[in-house]
Amino acid sequence: MHVCRGDTASKTEAMYFPPKRTAYEAADTSRFYIDGTGFIDFCEKFKYLGSILHYSLTSDAGVDKRIAPATAAFGALKNIFTDKYLSEELKGEVYKALILPTLLYGCEAWSLREDLFKRLRSFHNKCARSMCRVNLHHTFRHHIYLESFSSLGPP
Repeated sequence: MHVCRGDTASKTEAMYFPPKRTAYEAADTSRFYIDGTGFIDFCEKFKYLGSILHYSLTSDAGVDKRIAPATAAFGALKNIFTDKYLSEELKGEVYKALILPTLLYGCEAWSLREDLFKRLRSFHNKCARSMCRVNLHHTFRHHIYLESFSSLGPP
């Protein structure tokens, strides 16, 4: 265990998981001292092997953490995905090779609720519309439904 001493940062953090129907703020999560000179602080979320553990034991923080870099990666490649001279197949292969792994890294530890799945599906559909150069107005006017993400679960 590596503890804080003075201004030296600790490598060890403590995390408190409250029981059901108990607020996190109701618990004493102040730092605790070890050997009189060292201390360990509590954290609300912790990064472990690329996944985010939150005291609520939900996957919200992990999904948010993965959507942000996937959005940045898609934005960095925006000129490729919006190029009208590249085929949709090539854009799809680039998307599957670069964006989806960024989005779904660590997803095997997620326990998705319907709202989290909808956020992932919404991100995917937004990217697919952008690659196909279709906006929301086109989608509603021409009744376009993107089924490329439907294999991951219910619509």
